[in-house]
Amino acid sequence: MHACRHCGRENQDDAELCAECGLDFGPSAIERAVSQVRAQSGSFFRWRAASIILIILMVIYGLTVPLNLWLATAASQRGDLHVTPRTMYWAAFWSAVVAILCFAAWRLMQRQSRVFIAASAWAVAAALFIVMRTWVAGLLHGQNPFPVLEAVLTWLPMLYAIIYALRESKRENAV
Repeated sequence: MHACRHCGRENQDDAELCAECGLDFGPSAIERAVSQVRAQSGSFFRWRAASIILIILMVIYGLTVPLNLWLATAASQRGDLHVTPRTMYWAAFWSAVVAILCFAAWRLMQRQSRVFIAASAWAVAAALFIVMRTWVAGLLHGQNPFPVLEAVLTWLPMLYAIIYALRESKRENAV
């Protein structure tokens, strides 16, 4: 016996519609639409999302390079001892390295072959380790005001790109 999810009436097992309210016992329109989208999309890890993540990270870290250089110049002109210009120059260098690694990973991932996708995973992993090293150093010296926010906004997208690349490099039909 089927119980109607709308009116609660018990109906026969072979009934397709409720005898009282006429509700269809099959999947709802929303359930059918969701199942169609899931069938078309495949999995949670997709090329477009990984590509957009790498582009956004590349732009963010690329824009921090001139910002760090400008801050270092301003700190050196003022003679500011709290923020050493050397630290800001190193920050610009590491931001440039991360931006270059994200760009390289994005370009390698576009090739869609096993070797290039695996190489892109290594490039993103290297960028992640640089970001983590900087994050831990800032945390130890008390220079990281938003440690959780930075970890969520940078580490999770990089981990997404790494997982996507590793899953794609292990696929059977990859070239």
